Amino acid sequence: MGIKEKIKSNEKLKKLVLWMLMPRNQARPRLWVKWFVNPMKHTRGKRSLVRRRTRMDLMPFNNFVLGKDSTIEDFSTVNNGVGDVIIG
Repeated sequence: MGIKEKIKSNEKLKKLVLWMLMPRNQARPRLWVKWFVNPMKHTRGKRSLVRRRTRMDLMPFNNFVLGKDSTIEDFSTVNNGVGDVIIG
């Protein structure tokens, strides 16, 4: 049994992990997840660009892929809380 299955099968452990990843009743990751986990988990292609005022609500348990030469403009929100997001 893998770690994912172990977390999913144990309700208390699942609640603890979700509490550690995101604040209650909010669809955004905690700051430490955004800074340390997401850069290692999600991929961005060469010459891809995410503008400065973009809200990136990316969870580590779903995929996010930004293809090469792709751009996400200002005042956009990207959220992969429900499923994978693949751009470009």
